Amino acid sequence: MLKHCRWCGETKPLGQFHRHSQMKDGHLNKCAACVRAYVREHRRRNPLRKVWQHMVDRCRRPSHRYWHRYGGRGIKVCSRWSVYENFLADMGPSFKSGLQLDRVDNDGDYEPSNCHWVTASANVRNSTTATKVAAFGKEQSLVQWAEETGIAASTISARLRTSGWSPERAVSAPVMSPSESARESRQG
Repeated sequence: MLKHCRWCGETKPLGQFHRHSQMKDGHLNKCAACVRAYVREHRRRNPLRKVWQHMVDRCRRPSHRYWHRYGGRGIKVCSRWSVYENFLADMGPSFKSGLQLDRVDNDGDYEPSNCHWVTASANVRNSTTATKVAAFGKEQSLVQWAEETGIAASTISARLRTSGWSPERAVSAPVMSPSESARESRQG
């Protein structure tokens, strides 16, 4: 059986393509030679190598500082992604600088159907460690409240932790200048 490679444009025997369970015929749309060339070209200085290594370490190495949030709670890396070249073939083409690997289902494994690239702020929102604030009948992360209200997340956090404000007041009260804040504390 023959297959057409999307990268080099050649038609080659199916055996010259990497296997991939998400494809109809069970193989990637890129021949093994193109994938190897892509890997060689991007292996050095490629931020994806670090992303892959950290993903694997978080899920498989109990001594990793975040293992309890990943491998320790049952999050795994699929067998296909045990090999860096497969991860690169699946996720490399859609990667852009400044993006982070995110799981669509935060309780799901690292696998092609559950992973995509997102901005850092979007990744924080999906984190199990994101501080959640319930106010006005909805629960959101500090980052989401900050984006919605225009009040810095650090200000909302300080209002809740240091000043003892209610969540509703913390996310809705206007931000005062330092002189206004000092005046209010004197009137107290």
